[in-house]
Amino acid sequence: MSRKKILWLLKGLGIGGTENLLAMSVPYLNREEFSYEIAYLLPWKNALTGYFTENGIPVTCLNQRNPIDLRIIPRLVKLLKERQPDLLEIHLPYTGFFGRISARLAKIRPVLYVEHSLAVQMGLRRFHFLTFLSNSFTYPLNDYVVAVSEDTRKDIRKYCLGKSPVQVVYNGIDLQKIALINGNQKDAKRYLGIPEGHKVVGHVANLLPKKRQDILLKAARIVLDVSPDVTFVIVGRGVLEQKLKDLALRLGIQDNVIFTGFVEDIYKVMQAFDIFAMSSDYEGFGISLVEGMALGKPAVVTSVGGMPEVVEENVSGLLARPRSPEALADRLLTLLRDDDLRKNMGQAAQLRVRQKFDIRDRVTAMENIYRKLIGNANDIHR
Repeated sequence: MSRKKILWLLKGLGIGGTENLLAMSVPYLNREEFSYEIAYLLPWKNALTGYFTENGIPVTCLNQRNPIDLRIIPRLVKLLKERQPDLLEIHLPYTGFFGRISARLAKIRPVLYVEHSLAVQMGLRRFHFLTFLSNSFTYPLNDYVVAVSEDTRKDIRKYCLGKSPVQVVYNGIDLQKIALINGNQKDAKRYLGIPEGHKVVGHVANLLPKKRQDILLKAARIVLDVSPDVTFVIVGRGVLEQKLKDLALRLGIQDNVIFTGFVEDIYKVMQAFDIFAMSSDYEGFGISLVEGMALGKPAVVTSVGGMPEVVEENVSGLLARPRSPEALADRLLTLLRDDDLRKNMGQAAQLRVRQKFDIRDRVTAMENIYRKLIGNANDIHR
């Protein structure tokens, strides 16, 4: 029996949550039943291209030079006609618009769309309005939709047109890889140059407006006024890096904040954390949050998007009101002051991840959806 062809379509293959999610899936894909291929739009987002090709997944860049370059549609139509995938899986709203239209023009179905976050919990001020509209209005061209959280599923039903079936499939991480990690917290703190006796509040994310690292830094100022033996570690890079460093300087906390930039061995750095913190305005799921929890780090996160589905309040972490440095600082201080509470919540966080967020479970769920949709392809084409 010939393998069924799955084509993943993405905006880019840079370092990001969606791209890392697919990269973590690679070792567990059923290559006997399915063949996989990737196409992406933006040529400068290519950091993970080598990883996929080295692991036997062909990659094609469609070389879209700017967001309004509509020539991407005929290029994508041509690729789809040449490859004739049995299923097209599209990620993220921007790609969704171009992918759905191109699939219909190329007569490729079924189309499976994965919605990571509609970013509507806090309104559209921080989300490109035209992208949101084009995503919403072309939703009827999806044959099936996967949402990464119940919160995202509710937003789909509230804001998007069409009645395509929507199934929640939680993201996951590679627990087998984490189980092989050597080292300890003391060594990790020494590696980062953290003063002896300091507790560490860690954060991992791209430095972008939606992540609101400015709120975390303002909360850090409040925390340090009460408990000066705390170091904040911010891992990631992005357009706001210099602004955030300038803010730390203005707040007078620069000696207690470490900006690591991009880190190759993220788990080595995360081992230094005593608490994992996120201050996002919205977050569909939060891969780095789950990674921190898998390492036994209790979480303090804003109560937005899918994060309350990941972090059980008062069990594996604490939730804070968004956009409030005071609320975030209060939650952080609660954990920083209580060693036993941190330990117990960290253990609960590890258990939560093992039960709910294993990448192998996600791969199994997605491949079951492929089988169902491909098996029903004749009905879809009618």
